[in-house]
Amino acid sequence: MSVKGFHEILKKIKNDRLFSSEAVELFASCNGQILTLELSFIQLSTVLGKQLDSQYDNGFKYDCIIEGEQQVIVLFPESSKDFVQKLSDEESLELKVQVLGYDSLYQKPILGCLTGVSDLSESESESESESESESESESYIVGVRGYFQILNLI
Repeated sequence: MSVKGFHEILKKIKNDRLFSSEAVELFASCNGQILTLELSFIQLSTVLGKQLDSQYDNGFKYDCIIEGEQQVIVLFPESSKDFVQKLSDEESLELKVQVLGYDSLYQKPILGCLTGVSDLSESESESESESESESESESYIVGVRGYFQILNLI
């Protein structure tokens, strides 16, 4: 399935105002698909207990927006703590994700981040080394009600 097909299914669910059971049934064709999506990060929270895929148990959940207004849930493994805490509000990033399911209560797709934590750390360290060479500064992560932001103090 392509990214376009994924967006079409999400639009159909929203526009046709399907019942929860109908939406889950329609969305089942997406489960297991691997997509690369541009995500805008909104709110971080921790997840407790078992998830749809065991690699995300006790990990992190980010509420995100794709394609302007469609909200999705992206799960991150527990080992990606440093990375997810550095994402700031509404920062956009392209990630490789797997479709895990559909949350019929909140009417949002559930995606799992497939981009390896080491891949994310490498790209982060490259950008950090560039910025550090330009100016020396101290970084602090500030969290307020689930929102995290990196502050650079000169």
